[in-house]
Amino acid sequence: MVKGIAIAARLAKFTRLSSKTQLAVYHFHREVGTLRQQVLVDHVTAAFGVHGLMREETTSMFRIGQLAKQLNVSTDTLRYYEQQGLLTACERSASGYRLYDTHAVDRLQFIIRAKEVGFNLKDIQELLSIKIDKQHYSCEEVKALTLQKRDWIRARIAQLSIFEQSLTLLANQCCGGSEPADTCSILTALEDVDGAH
Repeated sequence: MVKGIAIAARLAKFTRLSSKTQLAVYHFHREVGTLRQQVLVDHVTAAFGVHGLMREETTSMFRIGQLAKQLNVSTDTLRYYEQQGLLTACERSASGYRLYDTHAVDRLQFIIRAKEVGFNLKDIQELLSIKIDKQHYSCEEVKALTLQKRDWIRARIAQLSIFEQSLTLLANQCCGGSEPADTCSILTALEDVDGAH
């Protein structure tokens, strides 16, 4: 009722205007209505696709299986990295699946490359800390970590070389025949070593 009275009052005021003014007011309100309609369309288009479907986020998100497939590693490996604090899901889907973004992909690629050159997970954790906060670390510190790992590998190689020579020597002393191992030279040599201690 109140709304009807207000409309009638507006109409009475409108009819008292000249024809030219009435036409101008009409076009003004028409343009305003068109503008409001366009704003509404733009707002809806921004939130929904052209077919009325909710627009998907532009950032790629991956479930753990998809992430493992993309990087050619197992899901168990990724779960282990999570347990070690090297990887964290950025959110969960409505179904409860852990989701990872492109930053997780970059982080995992870094981890994989570091492992390929000999760094262990402890080293990688330290490298990731440096990578995240580069301004507070120097190249000297990164190089020191790298040389420390290289020296450890060199020592390990030297140790493995000794193992290889010892195993070759033991193998050469054994005939490798089908007779019982009562007189096996390998076992005898190991027993002599134990006896020497």
